[in-house]
Amino acid sequence: MKVYVFVNTRIGEAASVVKALRKIPGVISADAAIGPYDVIVQAEVANPKALSDLLLFQIQVTPGVTNTLTCLVIEV
Repeated sequence: MKVYVFVNTRIGEAASVVKALRKIPGVISADAAIGPYDVIVQAEVANPKALSDLLLFQIQVTPGVTNTLTCLVIEV
């Protein structure tokens, strides 16, 4: 399963959040962005449980992260 996670951070913490997120297994890329979200993460997980674990126990608890929006990629 491929997902995109759009992340907001505390002011001034996007760079440190990007560095931390890039170290998480399953994260393909994490990049700072300009717009409604501060960081955009692309990740790949094996199943819904792995997605839940990635979001709840890795990304959302990263210091500096304030909220997330997750979009699951579908094949067309």
